[in-house]
Amino acid sequence: MRIFYNFFVMKKKLAFTLIEIMVAIIVFAVGILAVLRVLIWNLSILDQTNTKLQATVLAKEGLELLYNVRDSNLEKELPWNCVVNPDIYSWSVEKLTDEIGYAWSIQDVICQGVFGDEKNILQLSFDDKYYIIQNLVEKSDNFEQLFEKNQICEYLWWDMSWFAYCSDKDGWQTTFFARYLSFSPINISQDQTNTLSLPVEKILKVESHVLYKKWHKTGDIVYESFIWNY
Repeated sequence: MRIFYNFFVMKKKLAFTLIEIMVAIIVFAVGILAVLRVLIWNLSILDQTNTKLQATVLAKEGLELLYNVRDSNLEKELPWNCVVNPDIYSWSVEKLTDEIGYAWSIQDVICQGVFGDEKNILQLSFDDKYYIIQNLVEKSDNFEQLFEKNQICEYLWWDMSWFAYCSDKDGWQTTFFARYLSFSPINISQDQTNTLSLPVEKILKVESHVLYKKWHKTGDIVYESFIWNY
């Protein structure tokens, strides 16, 4: 009788030990899952911060390219807001004179348009053929359309890389970013009921937009500045 009693007590203790082990495993698993969730959240925040940082750099680059275009136009005695035909963008003043009889009367040949029109946006980037490629695109309020029209790709060559728009770019690596520049006139308040718009040939407000679309997260980084004919 004593033997059966001892066997029952030992079996009961063993059962309680197994239950305790299972509870400990469950608690440990819940703790590990909580730690993994925090790590994944931190990695997500880090990735999002890095994406915004890259977008910010690209937006600032867009403004620098715009100032470069303005200065180059003035140096070549072109309208400061001229969007130069890409086929002749790299030509010097001397070559323009020799090839097409450089004169103000044929600026329509040299300029495919002017930036500053509120209906259009401007694409600016480096390219493998031209120092700076520039193109006017119709403005849109749709994020997906803007991203598709203005997506930029990265070209890697040895230790160098640069960005250009993805259309007809074989061998270029697509990115999560799209870039464009938009313009608007400057309004100056004269009083509470009247505002004065400065002529667009004087000064423009410019916004350098970089859209990003990475998995389910999207955004728009904007850098604002002013550009004028000095």
